[in-house]
Amino acid sequence: MARIIFLLSALLLFPCVTQSQPQAQPPAPPAADLSQMPPDCLVAGEFTNPDQFCGIVERLMGSIEQKPEPGMLRRVFGKMMGNPGMDGVALDRPMRFYYMSPKLHGQPWVYQVAVADAAALTKALGPARPAPQGHPLGALEFSIEKPADENAQPPAAAPALPPIAVSAYLLIQGDTATIYFSPSACDSLLRWEKAQPPPEWRVPGQLRARFAIQHLLSAYDAEFTQEVQAMRDRMREALERLGKRPETEEGIRSAQGQLDMAVTLVKQVENLDIGIDLSETAAAIRAYALPLPRSTLANLVRTHPRASLELFKSCPAGVDVVFAQNISMVGAVSGMLLSRLGLPGMGEAVSANVATQTLVGLLLPQGPNGTLSGLMMRTNQTAESAGQFWSRLAQAGESTAFGLKPVEPPGGETVSLAEVTVNEAKLGPGGTRALRRVLGPRPMAAQELRSGRSVLAIGAEPLALLAQVRGLDADPAGSLGANMTFLRTKAALSILPNVLLYASPEAVARWLALAEIPAPAPRPGALGFAAECTLMPDGCIQAGLLLPLGQILQARTQNAP
Repeated sequence: MARIIFLLSALLLFPCVTQSQPQAQPPAPPAADLSQMPPDCLVAGEFTNPDQFCGIVERLMGSIEQKPEPGMLRRVFGKMMGNPGMDGVALDRPMRFYYMSPKLHGQPWVYQVAVADAAALTKALGPARPAPQGHPLGALEFSIEKPADENAQPPAAAPALPPIAVSAYLLIQGDTATIYFSPSACDSLLRWEKAQPPPEWRVPGQLRARFAIQHLLSAYDAEFTQEVQAMRDRMREALERLGKRPETEEGIRSAQGQLDMAVTLVKQVENLDIGIDLSETAAAIRAYALPLPRSTLANLVRTHPRASLELFKSCPAGVDVVFAQNISMVGAVSGMLLSRLGLPGMGEAVSANVATQTLVGLLLPQGPNGTLSGLMMRTNQTAESAGQFWSRLAQAGESTAFGLKPVEPPGGETVSLAEVTVNEAKLGPGGTRALRRVLGPRPMAAQELRSGRSVLAIGAEPLALLAQVRGLDADPAGSLGANMTFLRTKAALSILPNVLLYASPEAVARWLALAEIPAPAPRPGALGFAAECTLMPDGCIQAGLLLPLGQILQARTQNAP
């Protein structure tokens, strides 16, 4: 981890140190292009079809113990606009919302809805009068109830303060109604809309929003800096509770360095789109981060080796949980160096060769007395390092929590075989018992190095697991990469990932069981869980999360009292 942090730090400083000759002018800093956001807007979003979204949410909520009243979610949205019944609103057309800078506008929320019946909409808002001078021509003023200021709330034992009435405003222009609370916020939005088309969303979704990271940082720079420092202090306090030792101080520096690195990278993001798609089967959440042009983050992503699913062809389909990644700082730095030297094609070839693909798979216990098995595969320049790691563990004494005790493999096997030893003095009695419970009383490890690939198996029968991997070379149809459930889950996000975490429907059922929610066997066509991240050739970053709601809610419904 320390080496990765060092490489990241070097990468971020790289533009400052690569040229030895003095420069007449420093390079211009990256500039944000937020033409698709009002200049004083922090968040913009929309419901593509409010009626459809509310209906799906209410049906999902109806699958759990307390069923909501019909139309509950619509009333929640309506109350924010002073129209609980959403009368006169076309709920099958997009509804947009904007959060303008509260430091510039006292009341930052602005809503825009499609009008189905202007008279019904105006009537639903109650008594209205022409808005005072300073508002757009034709705007109406009405009252809306809002909760009392949370900071002014009395203690819990005292009665809650009654809601307060505030002025809100309605402006109908054609088939669009704008509801706002601050004339300056409305004026800024309308001027921007006149000059710009609506945002071009980079993610699909029934609900989607764009966070203007640069606007947020500009508006809340002091608060952000204070919060980062508070997080650094909390890290120190947490680690110092473990005891003030030399390694404690090293751990504090490492943790704080990672936080600083994350902050540095966040500050190089222009904006972030998030989209949510719901169905009775699954929830798909997608994110799209747009780095500042010419920033180190954009160059890092652009020159990083592309994604690959090659190792999934060598992973047995019966593996329950898989984590795979090909993130390579060395590969990205190599690509950046050669690209800056005017050799982009060579940079891509070198970085792809340096990049290491890693896959870790777990086979979960099948019964109450079952044990866990694990599989790790790595490609490219890993065979030598994997062999060295095996040798270090085989020679480890009492300095490490785990070790390897070499065992002669059966006749005909050319693999390395060993018993996994546990240092109880390092792990403690509780940790040792937990490990034995998960891996069994005598876990074994087997490693094979061949064809630029290292394969390590751990469990009660690691040789059998290695044999499955070998068999996939001749018959890849039995691999996870050809498994239909895995492919359906991947297709729901439609991203070729650099990082992927996947859990089969059977694994999800076992996770639910750990939460004391006994789950039925997955239905045919069930989806698994997936979380993934992709570094795009244009320098952007995509991420996705798939939650198998159908299976989760099926388990909750079955076990509801």
